[in-house]
Amino acid sequence: MCHEIYHRYQSVLIEMLEMLESSETTEKYANLRLFYDTTVYRREAEHYIEGEDNYAIYSRQAIEKDAEAFGSECMKSYFDANQEYFAKQEQNGKEY
Repeated sequence: MCHEIYHRYQSVLIEMLEMLESSETTEKYANLRLFYDTTVYRREAEHYIEGEDNYAIYSRQAIEKDAEAFGSECMKSYFDANQEYFAKQEQNGKEY
C-alpha cells in the first residue's frame, strides 16, 4: 500500500510541475529541488513499462525503484513501531 501511495505522490509532483511550467509567472519554480526527480518520473510515466511486459526494465525504472524504497522504509517503520509497542506492553506486564 505504501508503494502505491508513493505513486500517487509522484503523480501529484508531475501535475504540479506541469502546472508551474505552463505559466511564465511560475515556471521559475519548476527548478526547485522538490522537482529534481519529477522530470524523470514524468518521462517514465509517459513511456511506462509494465512488469508483465518486461520485469527487468520495469524494476529499474526510477518511478518504481523510488516507490519500492519508500514502501520498504514505510513497512520497516511500521514493524519497528509495532515491536516497540509490544515490548513496552510486555514491560508493563501485559501479555498478547
